[in-house]
Amino acid sequence: MIAIIPELNHLDDCVEFAEKNSLGFEYNDFCEPCILDDKEEVKKRVHIYKKLNRNCKKDTLHGAFYDTIHFSFDEKIRNHSVYRMRQSVEIAEELGCKGVVFHTNISPSFAFSEEYFKEWLEKSEIALRKLFDCGNNVEIYFENMLDDSPEYLFRLSEIMKYEKRFGVCLDIAHLIVMSRNSEIWFQKLAPFIKHFHFNDNNLVYDEHMIIGKGKIDWKYISSLLKKYNLFDDNVSKLIEVKGLQSSKESLKYIKENKLFL
Repeated sequence: MIAIIPELNHLDDCVEFAEKNSLGFEYNDFCEPCILDDKEEVKKRVHIYKKLNRNCKKDTLHGAFYDTIHFSFDEKIRNHSVYRMRQSVEIAEELGCKGVVFHTNISPSFAFSEEYFKEWLEKSEIALRKLFDCGNNVEIYFENMLDDSPEYLFRLSEIMKYEKRFGVCLDIAHLIVMSRNSEIWFQKLAPFIKHFHFNDNNLVYDEHMIIGKGKIDWKYISSLLKKYNLFDDNVSKLIEVKGLQSSKESLKYIKENKLFL
Protein backbone atom coordinates (compact mmCIF):
# COMPACT_ATOMS: atom_id res chain seq x y z
CA MET A 1 0.00 0.00 0.00
CA ILE A 2 1.36 3.39 -1.04
CA ALA A 3 0.05 6.48 0.77
CA ILE A 4 0.06 10.25 0.33
CA ILE A 5 -0.39 13.14 2.76
CA PRO A 6 -3.90 14.62 2.47
CA GLU A 7 -4.24 18.40 2.38
CA LEU A 8 -7.22 19.79 4.24
CA ASN A 9 -7.55 22.70 1.79
CA HIS A 10 -7.64 20.36 -1.21
CA LEU A 11 -9.25 17.36 0.41
CA ASP A 12 -11.70 16.47 -2.37
CA ASP A 13 -8.89 16.39 -4.92
CA CYS A 14 -6.72 14.28 -2.58
CA VAL A 15 -9.55 11.79 -2.03
CA GLU A 16 -10.22 11.55 -5.76
CA PHE A 17 -6.55 10.95 -6.53
CA ALA A 18 -6.22 8.40 -3.71
CA GLU A 19 -9.31 6.47 -4.79
CA LYS A 20 -8.26 6.46 -8.44
CA ASN A 21 -4.84 5.02 -7.56
CA SER A 22 -5.76 2.87 -4.52
CA LEU A 23 -3.66 5.01 -2.17
CA GLY A 24 -3.78 5.35 1.58
CA PHE A 25 -3.40 8.52 3.66
CA GLU A 26 -0.89 9.53 6.30
CA TYR A 27 -2.37 12.39 8.33
CA ASN A 28 0.22 15.06 9.14
CA ASP A 29 -2.02 17.61 10.88
CA PHE A 30 -1.73 16.13 14.33
CA CYS A 31 2.01 16.52 14.86
CA GLU A 32 1.63 20.30 15.16
CA PRO A 33 1.69 21.54 18.80
CA CYS A 34 -0.70 24.41 18.00
CA ILE A 35 -3.28 21.90 16.77
CA LEU A 36 -2.76 19.45 19.61
CA ASP A 37 -3.32 22.30 22.09
CA ASP A 38 -6.65 23.22 20.47
CA LYS A 39 -9.20 20.54 21.40
CA GLU A 40 -11.87 22.04 19.15
CA GLU A 41 -9.52 22.10 16.17
CA VAL A 42 -8.56 18.47 16.77
CA LYS A 43 -12.23 17.52 17.04
CA LYS A 44 -13.06 19.45 13.85
CA ARG A 45 -10.32 17.81 11.80
CA VAL A 46 -11.07 14.33 13.10
CA HIS A 47 -14.74 14.89 12.20
CA ILE A 48 -13.85 16.01 8.66
CA TYR A 49 -11.63 13.00 8.04
CA LYS A 50 -14.12 10.54 9.51
CA LYS A 51 -16.87 11.97 7.29
CA LEU A 52 -14.90 10.88 4.24
CA ASN A 53 -16.11 7.37 5.06
CA ARG A 54 -12.88 5.88 3.73
CA ASN A 55 -11.62 2.42 4.48
CA CYS A 56 -8.92 3.67 6.88
CA LYS A 57 -7.56 0.30 7.97
CA LYS A 58 -4.24 0.95 6.24
CA ASP A 59 -4.01 4.71 6.85
CA THR A 60 -1.33 6.05 9.18
CA LEU A 61 -0.73 9.18 11.22
CA HIS A 62 2.47 11.11 11.87
CA GLY A 63 2.72 11.60 15.60
CA ALA A 64 4.08 14.50 17.62
CA PHE A 65 7.83 15.01 17.25
CA TYR A 66 8.65 18.69 17.76
CA ASP A 67 10.95 18.82 20.82
CA THR A 68 9.61 15.51 22.12
CA ILE A 69 12.38 13.80 24.10
CA HIS A 70 10.64 10.78 25.57
CA PHE A 71 13.99 9.62 26.98
CA SER A 72 15.03 12.94 28.56
CA PHE A 73 16.99 12.96 31.82
CA ASP A 74 14.55 15.72 32.87
CA GLU A 75 11.41 14.00 34.16
CA LYS A 76 9.12 16.93 33.31
CA ILE A 77 10.30 17.03 29.70
CA ARG A 78 10.01 13.25 29.50
CA ASN A 79 6.46 13.25 30.87
CA HIS A 80 5.27 16.00 28.57
CA SER A 81 6.82 14.24 25.58
CA VAL A 82 4.95 11.04 26.37
CA TYR A 83 1.78 13.10 26.88
CA ARG A 84 2.14 14.50 23.35
CA MET A 85 2.73 11.02 21.99
CA ARG A 86 -0.35 9.70 23.80
CA GLN A 87 -2.42 12.43 22.15
CA SER A 88 -1.23 11.18 18.76
CA VAL A 89 -2.05 7.55 19.53
CA GLU A 90 -5.53 8.46 20.77
CA ILE A 91 -6.26 10.48 17.62
CA ALA A 92 -4.97 7.65 15.42
CA GLU A 93 -7.24 5.26 17.30
CA GLU A 94 -10.23 7.54 16.78
CA LEU A 95 -9.51 7.82 13.06
CA GLY A 96 -9.18 4.05 12.75
CA CYS A 97 -5.58 4.24 11.54
CA LYS A 98 -3.34 1.22 11.21
CA GLY A 99 -0.37 2.93 12.84
CA VAL A 100 1.27 6.09 14.14
CA VAL A 101 4.84 7.23 13.45
CA PHE A 102 7.23 8.76 16.01
CA HIS A 103 10.84 9.86 15.57
CA THR A 104 13.64 8.34 17.60
CA ASN A 105 14.78 11.96 18.18
CA ILE A 106 18.33 10.81 18.80
CA SER A 107 20.90 13.60 18.88
CA PRO A 108 24.06 12.73 16.92
CA SER A 109 26.01 14.95 19.32
CA PHE A 110 25.47 12.40 22.09
CA ALA A 111 24.98 9.19 20.12
CA PHE A 112 28.55 8.01 20.72
CA SER A 113 27.91 7.81 24.48
CA GLU A 114 27.05 4.40 25.92
CA GLU A 115 25.17 6.08 28.77
CA TYR A 116 23.04 8.02 26.27
CA PHE A 117 22.36 4.81 24.31
CA LYS A 118 21.33 2.97 27.49
CA GLU A 119 19.07 5.81 28.62
CA TRP A 120 17.41 6.06 25.19
CA LEU A 121 16.84 2.30 25.06
CA GLU A 122 15.36 1.99 28.55
CA LYS A 123 13.17 5.10 28.33
CA SER A 124 11.97 4.20 24.82
CA GLU A 125 10.72 0.85 26.05
CA ILE A 126 8.95 2.51 29.00
CA ALA A 127 7.33 5.09 26.70
CA LEU A 128 6.18 2.40 24.28
CA ARG A 129 4.59 0.34 27.05
CA LYS A 130 2.62 3.41 28.14
CA LEU A 131 1.54 4.16 24.58
CA PHE A 132 0.34 0.62 23.94
CA ASP A 133 -1.92 0.97 26.98
CA CYS A 134 -3.79 3.91 25.44
CA GLY A 135 -4.31 2.59 21.92
CA ASN A 136 -5.66 -0.94 21.80
CA ASN A 137 -5.39 -1.45 18.05
CA VAL A 138 -2.88 1.11 16.81
CA GLU A 139 0.59 -0.01 15.76
CA ILE A 140 3.51 2.24 16.74
CA TYR A 141 6.48 2.82 14.43
CA PHE A 142 9.74 4.45 15.44
CA GLU A 143 11.39 6.34 12.58
CA ASN A 144 15.07 7.10 12.08
CA MET A 145 15.66 10.85 12.02
CA LEU A 146 19.21 11.95 12.88
CA ASP A 147 20.35 8.38 13.55
CA ASP A 148 23.66 7.74 11.83
CA SER A 149 23.43 4.00 12.45
CA PRO A 150 20.59 1.43 12.58
CA GLU A 151 21.93 0.14 15.90
CA TYR A 152 19.52 2.10 18.12
CA LEU A 153 16.43 0.92 16.26
CA PHE A 154 17.79 -2.60 15.99
CA ARG A 155 18.39 -2.93 19.73
CA LEU A 156 14.96 -1.51 20.54
CA SER A 157 13.32 -3.80 17.97
CA GLU A 158 14.99 -6.82 19.55
CA ILE A 159 13.55 -5.82 22.94
CA MET A 160 10.08 -5.21 21.45
CA LYS A 161 9.99 -8.16 19.03
CA TYR A 162 7.24 -9.95 20.95
CA GLU A 163 5.01 -6.86 20.78
CA LYS A 164 3.18 -7.29 17.48
CA ARG A 165 2.13 -3.65 17.38
CA PHE A 166 5.69 -2.31 17.32
CA GLY A 167 7.57 -1.69 14.11
CA VAL A 168 10.18 0.43 12.37
CA CYS A 169 9.45 3.23 9.92
CA LEU A 170 12.50 3.50 7.69
CA ASP A 171 12.92 6.97 6.21
CA ILE A 172 15.15 6.58 3.17
CA ALA A 173 15.96 10.29 2.81
CA HIS A 174 17.06 10.50 6.46
CA LEU A 175 19.37 7.49 6.26
CA ILE A 176 20.91 8.73 3.00
CA VAL A 177 21.75 12.10 4.58
CA MET A 178 23.05 10.60 7.82
CA SER A 179 24.97 7.52 6.67
CA ARG A 180 24.74 6.84 2.89
CA ASN A 181 25.27 3.08 3.46
CA SER A 182 21.72 1.96 2.68
CA GLU A 183 22.05 -1.80 2.76
CA ILE A 184 23.25 -2.08 6.35
CA TRP A 185 19.94 -0.53 7.46
CA PHE A 186 18.02 -3.18 5.54
CA GLN A 187 20.28 -5.97 6.82
CA LYS A 188 19.68 -4.99 10.44
CA LEU A 189 16.08 -3.79 10.36
CA ALA A 190 14.27 -5.69 7.59
CA PRO A 191 12.42 -8.10 9.95
CA PHE A 192 11.01 -5.15 11.89
CA ILE A 193 10.15 -2.69 9.10
CA LYS A 194 6.42 -2.06 8.76
CA HIS A 195 6.41 1.36 7.13
CA PHE A 196 8.56 3.51 4.82
CA HIS A 197 8.88 7.23 4.13
CA PHE A 198 10.02 8.11 0.61
CA ASN A 199 11.12 11.51 -0.69
CA ASP A 200 14.17 12.76 -2.57
CA ASN A 201 17.12 15.02 -1.80
CA ASN A 202 20.58 16.00 -3.07
CA LEU A 203 22.32 13.71 -0.52
CA VAL A 204 23.14 16.58 1.86
CA TYR A 205 19.91 17.93 3.41
CA ASP A 206 16.47 16.47 4.14
CA GLU A 207 14.64 18.42 1.43
CA HIS A 208 11.42 16.41 0.87
CA MET A 209 11.82 16.72 -2.89
CA ILE A 210 9.64 15.02 -5.48
CA ILE A 211 10.83 11.44 -5.97
CA GLY A 212 13.10 11.38 -9.03
CA LYS A 213 14.07 15.06 -8.80
CA GLY A 214 17.03 14.54 -6.46
CA LYS A 215 20.07 12.28 -6.41
CA ILE A 216 18.88 9.25 -4.46
CA ASP A 217 19.33 6.04 -6.48
CA TRP A 218 15.74 4.81 -6.31
CA LYS A 219 16.35 1.76 -8.49
CA TYR A 220 18.95 0.59 -5.99
CA ILE A 221 16.62 1.32 -3.05
CA SER A 222 13.83 -0.58 -4.81
CA SER A 223 16.19 -3.53 -5.34
CA LEU A 224 16.87 -3.59 -1.58
CA LEU A 225 13.14 -3.70 -0.85
CA LYS A 226 12.87 -6.65 -3.19
CA LYS A 227 15.96 -8.41 -1.80
CA TYR A 228 14.68 -8.15 1.78
CA ASN A 229 11.08 -9.09 0.94
CA LEU A 230 9.61 -5.67 1.69
CA PHE A 231 7.42 -5.37 -1.41
CA ASP A 232 4.68 -6.94 0.72
CA ASP A 233 1.48 -4.87 0.61
CA ASN A 234 1.34 -5.05 4.42
CA VAL A 235 4.49 -2.90 4.54
CA SER A 236 3.03 0.56 3.94
CA LYS A 237 4.95 3.20 1.98
CA LEU A 238 4.38 6.95 2.22
CA ILE A 239 5.23 9.42 -0.55
CA GLU A 240 6.28 12.10 1.93
CA VAL A 241 6.31 15.23 -0.22
CA LYS A 242 4.56 18.59 0.08
CA GLY A 243 1.44 19.15 -1.96
CA LEU A 244 -0.82 17.02 -4.13
CA GLN A 245 0.98 17.91 -7.36
CA SER A 246 4.28 16.70 -5.88
CA SER A 247 2.56 13.46 -4.85
CA LYS A 248 1.24 13.01 -8.39
CA GLU A 249 4.66 13.55 -9.96
CA SER A 250 6.29 11.19 -7.46
CA LEU A 251 3.75 8.44 -8.10
CA LYS A 252 4.19 8.87 -11.85
CA TYR A 253 7.96 8.41 -11.44
CA ILE A 254 7.44 5.34 -9.25
CA LYS A 255 5.11 3.74 -11.78
CA GLU A 256 7.19 4.60 -14.84
CA ASN A 257 10.31 3.12 -13.20
CA LYS A 258 8.45 0.17 -11.66
CA LEU A 259 9.64 0.98 -8.14
CA PHE A 260 8.25 -0.52 -4.92
CA LEU A 261 5.38 -2.18 -6.85
